[in-house]
Amino acid sequence: MLDSLEINITFHFKKLQISDAEAFKRIRDSNIEYLHNDTSFTLDETRAYLINGPVEYYGLFNSQHRLIGYVRFQHIDDTECQIGMDLDSRYQSQGLGYYIYETVLDVLFKMKYTSIYLLVLESNTRAFNLYTQLGFTVVDYTPEAVERVDGTRVGHYLMMLSR
Repeated sequence: MLDSLEINITFHFKKLQISDAEAFKRIRDSNIEYLHNDTSFTLDETRAYLINGPVEYYGLFNSQHRLIGYVRFQHIDDTECQIGMDLDSRYQSQGLGYYIYETVLDVLFKMKYTSIYLLVLESNTRAFNLYTQLGFTVVDYTPEAVERVDGTRVGHYLMMLSR
C-alpha cells in the first residue's frame, strides 16, 4: 500500500453519453496495447458500443469537464461485479489510478458488492502491480487467452478483491 498520496486534481464521475464518444475513443485508442480487444473501432462503432454494449462506462472528468479516463463496470450478480479503468496517458504514473480505484472500490463495497473482479493482460505489469497494491489476488491465469490484431496471443490474469 502507498504510505501517502497527494493528488492535485479535482474530478467527478458521470455515466458516459454518446456525446463523450470521441474523447472516449481517443483514450481507449491510447491504451490499446493494454486492452483485451486491441481493435481500434470507428467513431460510429464506438457510439453504438457505448449505447448498446454489455458494459457500463463512467467517465472521469477533470475540473475543466474534460474526459481524462473512464471506469468499466459490469454487474455479475447481487454481490459480484467486474471493473476496469483506462486513463489518458497524460494522467498515468502519477498515483491517480490508485486513488481512483480506491474511490471506486469504496463505493462498490458500500453498494454491497463483496467480490470485485478484473482482468489484466500478463504483459501489463504496471496494472498488475497496481492491482496487487490495492489487495487484488490472482484467482486464475489463462495462457494465450487473448488473440491480438497481429495474430499473436497473450495470457491474462483474473484477479479478485473480496471484503
